[in-house]
Amino acid sequence: MTHRLSRSRALLSVLLLCTLVAAPAWAERTKDRWRDAGPQGFAPAQSADKRITLDDATRRASRHVRGRVLNARERGDIYEVKVLTPDNEVVTVTVDARSGEIIR
Repeated sequence: MTHRLSRSRALLSVLLLCTLVAAPAWAERTKDRWRDAGPQGFAPAQSADKRITLDDATRRASRHVRGRVLNARERGDIYEVKVLTPDNEVVTVTVDARSGEIIR
């Protein structure tokens, strides 16, 4: 019984030590996220190379205009998506590749 108890204490000590070692790094990363948060409040920080996919951009564009995607292409930091509306109009929707926001 005492062997099992001392083993549990040793495991608990190791876990506590790991937590204490990792806490400063976690706190620094969280502080950076709060500093970088926009007007909407807390938001996870995105790295400079983080982008939405072309498939995600086409889904967002087709929801924004409500139609069928005809064509989509990447142009630097934006995606241009051509959507055919139910009124048979072709609308070009521009999606920001980093944030996923509809530009126009």
